[in-house]
Amino acid sequence: MRMIDLILMNKKKRLFFSIISLAIAGITVVFSIFFVASVSQSITSQLPITKDEYYLIIDESRYSDIDINYYERLRESFSEVIPFVRTIDNISNIEIIGTDIDFNKTLINNNVYDFDVVFYNEISTTLPNVYVSQQVYSTLNSSNTIFLNNQEFNISRVINVENYEGINIAIMSVESYEEFINENIFVSNDGISKYIFEFYYIISTFGENETKLIIESVYSDFIDDSVVSYNELLNRELNDFSIIYQLPIIFFVLIAVVSFVNMNITIKLLVKDRIKFIKTLYIVGMKFSDLVKILVGEIVIVSSISSIVSLILGVLSSIIILSTYNQLSLTIPRIDYLIYVMILLVIIPVVQAYMSLISIRKKSVKKLIKM
Repeated sequence: MRMIDLILMNKKKRLFFSIISLAIAGITVVFSIFFVASVSQSITSQLPITKDEYYLIIDESRYSDIDINYYERLRESFSEVIPFVRTIDNISNIEIIGTDIDFNKTLINNNVYDFDVVFYNEISTTLPNVYVSQQVYSTLNSSNTIFLNNQEFNISRVINVENYEGINIAIMSVESYEEFINENIFVSNDGISKYIFEFYYIISTFGENETKLIIESVYSDFIDDSVVSYNELLNRELNDFSIIYQLPIIFFVLIAVVSFVNMNITIKLLVKDRIKFIKTLYIVGMKFSDLVKILVGEIVIVSSISSIVSLILGVLSSIIILSTYNQLSLTIPRIDYLIYVMILLVIIPVVQAYMSLISIRKKSVKKLIKM
């Protein structure tokens, strides 16, 4: 009789329930991997910057006495640099932002966002121009002028920032900001004239480490904590969901613990189920190692089937559940993660079965045979 025939000589119900229990555990792990991938994609898609974008949050007033135009130095080093200054108008409680308005970007809570123009005012006027948000414009009763810092401005554009419809902001050129809002942002020393900015949006293709080194060389100062990168923002967000990213590991640990206890019981029951058959094999010269091969071979078959079932049903359940969940979009995880799961679902039960058999030892088997 072949070894495979001996392996398959088991009670079908016990084999069926073993496959089901391992498959359920595997499905849970596969789904958790899909869920984590979908959460990661959701987080990264909501980040305000990409891998080539950086924020430089720096108080340049501490460098005001140094004869260096830092804005110009940064522009020479990077492909795109947008400066920002800001303050709050005490009367209207509107945040006033000075920037290069040609880029159609605005600063909100230390993040830079694109804005869309929803209304153009082409009326010719001698008043300085300003862009205002829809929220601000809605309070003006269709007036095309607004007072900021006791200065009347012409509203040349009404803007909208996606997902920030309720913000109270007014955007103007750096020159207008210096002339009508805060003249102290402009300094001139020994023939060097410059603006004092507090925030920069930078596009750099040099990579994070090189970008930081370039900025430090511009300021001749350590500014690592002042630079906000894509990876830093991503890590901040991921820290808030750290428990979610530990789900696959948690499930693996639970599976290992439950499987270890279950495997000890299963192996003992398998030996008892076949005690008469084992007695016969011992009489004809079967060794303990032969018994190990038979039972471990059976576990290999069970765990292999469970692994395939886990992958198929885990993927299907992930597609169905995540496709119907509005707040998450289905994201395919790394294929190697799923391969690792399948391999572990086969290896873990086999290793545990072997350890259980070794723990039984030959003397325990002989005692069962003598019963």
